[in-house]
Amino acid sequence: EHVDWDNRILVTPSNYLTHWQTPIEVQSLLRSYDVDVPNIEKTPKYCHPHIHCAGLAIFAWFDQQSTSKSKAYYDSDDAQKFYNDIWGEDELHVGRYDLLTEQDRKTLTLQQQVFRAEELHEQELIKLIKSHTLPGNTDHSLRIVDLGCGYGGLMRRLWKEGLVWKATGCDISGKMCEQARRRNVDIGADKDIDILEQSYLQVSVGDESADLVISMDALLHAGPARQRKAVLEAARMLRPGGWMIFSDIMQGETVNAEEMQPIYDRISLSKMGTIKNYQEALEACGFTNFSSDLHSENIPEHYGSILTILEEKGEAIGLSQQYIEKAKKGLKVWRDNSPGNIVWGFVIAQKTMKVDLAKVGF
Repeated sequence: EHVDWDNRILVTPSNYLTHWQTPIEVQSLLRSYDVDVPNIEKTPKYCHPHIHCAGLAIFAWFDQQSTSKSKAYYDSDDAQKFYNDIWGEDELHVGRYDLLTEQDRKTLTLQQQVFRAEELHEQELIKLIKSHTLPGNTDHSLRIVDLGCGYGGLMRRLWKEGLVWKATGCDISGKMCEQARRRNVDIGADKDIDILEQSYLQVSVGDESADLVISMDALLHAGPARQRKAVLEAARMLRPGGWMIFSDIMQGETVNAEEMQPIYDRISLSKMGTIKNYQEALEACGFTNFSSDLHSENIPEHYGSILTILEEKGEAIGLSQQYIEKAKKGLKVWRDNSPGNIVWGFVIAQKTMKVDLAKVGF
């Protein structure tokens, strides 16, 4: 009679209390290590990824398909050097090269053009945020969740713009989270921005407690099925009337399979998400007012520019030769195979319909 089985709490006659993790807590912990075990079963389902509770014991079965392998990659020393010193210390996404001015292209170095293009993309997001969430009331601030926040640069930009009431960023990369926290402290934003080393499939943010969910090119790593789960998690966190506004790298509805295979191999997926996949997931979770704003022509220039910078600076910043060669091969694939296959830009939707999210079958 001393055990609360539902909450997994033991209280002894001497009032000693101990708590065992629940299956949901174990699921969240595994996801923070980039291991997605979606099903919690009452009976064992051998040879299938699942979590099973037997008394106070919890068993988890998973395989290589349960992980995107992103955490190990982004936490590696080479990846940290690459993204800090070549891609950009604050921004880890594609940029809007179509918005660079003639003066930009004449006066800026190639790396400065990359940084400027990434900045322009974030400025376009700010315009979308203001027009959709703050029409006629630009002095208002928002409760924001950033899925896959990386170094937290986007949230700091929103904070500087006065758009943040409270922001929470989540990322599975421990090293990126550590740096995001340091940079937040440097500018005094840490009081308003929390950084969680968690998966965007399961975030420690309360139900209906956010006005806006954002993401910048972070959901592509999840693949179509887990992208739907990310949308479901966004729906859980968003208040009625809240918005999900994000950019992502997707594949077209019709693609050249031979050209896409090297891209799939690069990101350890058998298929990428699509606009249709996101729209169907959003609608299933009670979102309406769906729209997209695509600028896919920027993908080849972005990856081509990063490739050139890597070739110029890779050895000088201490990247291993193995990483340089592998990265060069991957960047060439994105540059050469993206036209006609890859779609990139913003996806926008508003949570307006009441849906029992527990019954959404993702």
